Amino acid sequence: MALVEHKNLTIIRKNGPLPDMPFVPIKETILGKNYNLSIVFCTPKESQERNKMYRDKDYPTNILSFPIDTNEGEIYISLATARRDA
Repeated sequence: MALVEHKNLTIIRKNGPLPDMPFVPIKETILGKNYNLSIVFCTPKESQERNKMYRDKDYPTNILSFPIDTNEGEIYISLATARRDA
């Protein structure tokens, strides 16, 4: 499992390495330095489970985002599904 924690950003990937992207500058530019964001790279199965639970749609999706409050949120990304959709 790959895990990165940097100030107000947590990135988790359960299978494989993290994509090489400038996550911190992107997050700070879009959401600000004080926004707490968790990014989880999940499997298509996990994506499907969350999509069913929260949106009542029974299929894997590439990205799910959840605003928790005004200064905190989570993003789930299924790379396999995003690659397929691209």
